[in-house]
Amino acid sequence: MQFHSSYGYEEFVEGLRPTATAKSTLEFVRTPGVLLRLAQEINADGLTRALIIDEMNRANLPRVFGELLYLLEYRDDVVNLMHEESFRLPRELQFIGTMNTADRSAQGLDVALRRRFEFFELLPDVEVLREHYRRGSVNALGERLYEGFEELNRRLRAELASNDLLIGHSYFMKPRMDEKVLGQLFRRQLMPLLEDYFFMDRSRLADFELNEMFNVHA
Repeated sequence: MQFHSSYGYEEFVEGLRPTATAKSTLEFVRTPGVLLRLAQEINADGLTRALIIDEMNRANLPRVFGELLYLLEYRDDVVNLMHEESFRLPRELQFIGTMNTADRSAQGLDVALRRRFEFFELLPDVEVLREHYRRGSVNALGERLYEGFEELNRRLRAELASNDLLIGHSYFMKPRMDEKVLGQLFRRQLMPLLEDYFFMDRSRLADFELNEMFNVHA
């Protein structure tokens, strides 16, 4: 699932939803959210499940998780939810959250929630790019693609003194990569991004010439 700024407790845990009746009127019905449904499935079969939350820091997390902030740490305890009593969060339910640290418009994690998770960094990895082309996609550039990818990020790291704004390998994972595709990618996606990075000093863009980094003439 993916979080966003308007995502709330009602969608994630449980809430009241308007439902049409046979008499053409509306009534509010208690409706379990994605987390409650997973917990019910685990309680029924005992199997482990993982909930993967993309863009986790885009939502107001204390509002989304509510009482679960406590249960994330104390799985054997029970709490009363908004519409359900004596709820326990199964130990078999695992949470995996992803965050894009390059997006400064997204908020940081609440400290109380942060200490309930382990964190590790996933940086752009040329081996992921190599594996993509080993699996059947065509790389007509050969090593120039991989060396250019690493050189691009080496220069960004030197200019920005940070890993947060490096260029990810997914930009370069195409069904077929050649000079034409790379040139189009650079002009329409990467250069506008670099221009945004160096908006206050466009002269720094001179260090990011496509032909120089990738040894191509696109």
